[in-house]
Amino acid sequence: RAGMITNLKQYFLDEYQYALESIRYNLNQEAAEQEIAEQELRCVDSIRVKKYYETGLYVTHTRQLQFHPAGAFDLSVSFSAIVRFNEEKKKEVDWEKEDLAKAFKEEGGFLLDNLVSRSSMLIAEITASYGQAPVITMPRIPIHLP
Repeated sequence: RAGMITNLKQYFLDEYQYALESIRYNLNQEAAEQEIAEQELRCVDSIRVKKYYETGLYVTHTRQLQFHPAGAFDLSVSFSAIVRFNEEKKKEVDWEKEDLAKAFKEEGGFLLDNLVSRSSMLIAEITASYGQAPVITMPRIPIHLP
């Protein structure tokens, strides 16, 4: 049944291929020159999952920094990983009907922790290169409790 994946890690082999997918950094010179008394910084995480041929899944984590009002820069970083199916377990799940992004958010720490920590590190390095203190983001996806 859809929505009932438990122990997500068991469906994949323990070999993952990681890659930096994209970096988007834009300096907003006009905002950088203004003195802003107070600014809200939001760290927005998103997860995309698509099929990787018949052999596995392509999982992408994107972390975006959003300033309100507009900040001195816009920044987003995406890392991806290819996870290959455990052929013995693969047929137990209808992969087309599952909300895979939700499944990875809830049980994908075995993969996402690596992607998110890479994004966090790269964001710190990029923001430090701007000449200010680095923006340090949490190296995990926050779990929101009700």
